[in-house]
Formats: sequence, C-alpha cells, structure tokens
Amino acid sequence: MQDRTDPNVAASAPVDIDAPKGAIPEAGLLGRGIDRIGILFAFAILASAAILGIEVVLRYVFDAPTIWAHETVIFLNATAFVYGGLYVVSRDAHIRVVLIYDYLSAPWRRIFNVVISLVCLVATAFLRLGRMAKPCACGLDANRCDPAGKQRQRMGSTHAGDA
Repeated sequence: MQDRTDPNVAASAPVDIDAPKGAIPEAGLLGRGIDRIGILFAFAILASAAILGIEVVLRYVFDAPTIWAHETVIFLNATAFVYGGLYVVSRDAHIRVVLIYDYLSAPWRRIFNVVISLVCLVATAFLRLGRMAKPCACGLDANRCDPAGKQRQRMGSTHAGDA
C-alpha cells in the first residue's frame, strides 16, 4: 500500500481498503441480488431528501403544504434503512463487537453467526408483533383512535358517533 502523506504519490493512486467489492460467496443468489439492487435504495434516500426540500418550500414559501410528503419520506427512509441491514450482511460488512469473536475458531464463529442471526430474528418478530395494530372501541385501528376510543379528527373528517 502506498503512503498517502508522500507528496510524490498522485492523488488518484489506488488505496487498498478492506471493503468488500460485492456480496460474499456465502450470501448466495439472494445476496448477489440484494447487492445489485442496493443502489435503488440509495436513490430512495436522495429522493426523500428532495421531497422534504420541496415540502419545506411549499409549506413555508407558498403556504401550500402537502398531505403526502411526510409519510412518503418516512416510508422511503425506513425501507432504505431495513434494506441497508440486508445489504451490509450480504457483503459481510456490518459492525461487530469482536471482543470474543476474534478469538474463536472457524467452527465456533459459524455457530456464533447462526445464534446471532436467530436472536436478531426473534427480536424482529417481537418488534413486529408489538407493532401490530389492535382495533379500538370505534372499530378502527389503534393508530387512528384516541385513548377514549373516538376517531381522531383529521382534515375535517367526522366520525359517525361524534356529535
């Protein structure tokens, strides 16, 4: 590897880094597919930034806010973040706490990888189950009702039971 502080080395000289150049072989066909379409999710983050910028201009300059921009940005970013987890795992580039991991032999590392993946799966399942909407007293999902069971007033709508 070349010394970056050497003034005789051109700025465009290749630098040896440890970043993987694609999906690892263990990731298989699914990992290669995840690696190939990762750029779409990078563009989703850029699109969300553009949408948010447009929303700020519409809201504060033209006093004409949209009703879709906020949720669109949240969904685009949430999808990109979840996909980012898949992406780094397919490249074996995720951050690990290697205090114990580095001292393990290859078979034990494989066991640790399986156990860690199962723990992540269980944690994800608990988060998903905890987020599932439960109907409230007004018959709608919990996200649209207040604690008293009435539908939240939104955009001038009225609930049939409200008087």
